[in-house]
Amino acid sequence: MSEHVQSLIDELVKLKTQFSEHRHGESETPPSRTNLILFLSEYFKSTHAVNISTHKEYPNRLICLHYNQTRANFENAFTRLCRGVIVDLESQDDCGVKIVHMPFSKFFNFNEDLSLKYETPLIEKHFTESSVKVYEKLDGSIVNFYYFDSQWRVASSSTPDGCARLGFYSVSSDKEINDRHREKTQTFEFSQLVWDTFQNLNYSLPSEIYQGKYSFTFELTTPKHPLVVQHETDDLVLHGVRDLQTFTELDPEPFAKEFNWKVASCVKLRYVFKSLEDVERVANERDPYKHEGFVVCYQSYDSDSRDALDFVRVKVKSKEYVKISLSMFDSVEKRENSFIDIIRKNESSEFLSYFPQFKEAFELLKCHYLKIVKHLNDVQETVKTNINEMISTESINYDTIDESKKRSIHSQAISRAKQSQKLTKTECDIMFSIFNNGDTIQDILKTIPLKRYKSLNVHHASLSTSSQVDE
Repeated sequence: MSEHVQSLIDELVKLKTQFSEHRHGESETPPSRTNLILFLSEYFKSTHAVNISTHKEYPNRLICLHYNQTRANFENAFTRLCRGVIVDLESQDDCGVKIVHMPFSKFFNFNEDLSLKYETPLIEKHFTESSVKVYEKLDGSIVNFYYFDSQWRVASSSTPDGCARLGFYSVSSDKEINDRHREKTQTFEFSQLVWDTFQNLNYSLPSEIYQGKYSFTFELTTPKHPLVVQHETDDLVLHGVRDLQTFTELDPEPFAKEFNWKVASCVKLRYVFKSLEDVERVANERDPYKHEGFVVCYQSYDSDSRDALDFVRVKVKSKEYVKISLSMFDSVEKRENSFIDIIRKNESSEFLSYFPQFKEAFELLKCHYLKIVKHLNDVQETVKTNINEMISTESINYDTIDESKKRSIHSQAISRAKQSQKLTKTECDIMFSIFNNGDTIQDILKTIPLKRYKSLNVHHASLSTSSQVDE
């Protein structure tokens, strides 16, 4: 057992003891909570940036520990370990605490600082050996599969009972659009979808000799919860096995063969990979809507490993996949910025063929964008008219005057337009770029962040409103 696993168990035992002593009046420093789970949750959240969730059937017994992605310190091996670890707090074992499932620890992209310190150099050193395998990285959801209280059970990476619902996520900053999307979107409980897929694939449950001794990690891919890669059918693929007695990670292929499970396939020979650079090149050449990338895995317990129980892994993702994933699913604001970029590039049709769930929000944003372009064209014509009137009144030959005089005329013409049309500062800045620098409206809009679009005076319409617009 690694020191990190042992430290997790020891810490839980210590905290249980502290809580028990407080309950029995043996401690002068009481925990701030009267409920053990709340006490543990508060401690792990503040100390390790790790969240705790409970099993709805065993709310005081089974907990799942998962790091907070934005607050966690991933330099800490203890934190990396908490990636869906499930713990029985009332085990009959000597210490009263037992880990019933432990997936592999968090790992990183091959070019991230945390990988460059250890994993990437080690994999590069052994890349040509048979112990280094390259797998397709599936764009799906982690499924944790473990045995507890006479049953095999399903968990997600953040819930011990897989109670989360899939299918709906926010598609717009517009509440009405989201509400309509919610009404027509079918949702599925994660665990039920996993079991349905398990049965449809005719998978077998592990026999008695595996019960409580091993836990398994799968990837669920499904069209019912679309991500970047569009899947046509529900699928469940094994890619991790843990020995719960030693906590070492095991090769999943023998287990998949015995239980008639699909397993992550090694594609190293198919692509004739000879280095991580080869893997990166192929990842970037492929269609990001069909392939996320690869996982490179060194199946060895290296003596210098910082997580000595795990195989050594790095991710090699398609750069375009990462860009799409961040813009589509990181936040609504980033998604709307991405929509604008797609509209500018005239790639609307291709985009909506992959993400039809965003059609209403996308079309609303596109309509506002085109209104802005039309409005700015109208303002540009007004400024041109003002310039022509000034030239005519002063009998100026515009083509022969110097640049400073032209800029002065432009400034006066834009100032008149500002007064007559109540232009905003952003609109005036755009006009200065057009007349002084020769920029086009479309080129200027490419450089303006979405939040500044809201300062453009288009019939007082905001890009994030649901007001009706003319088609």
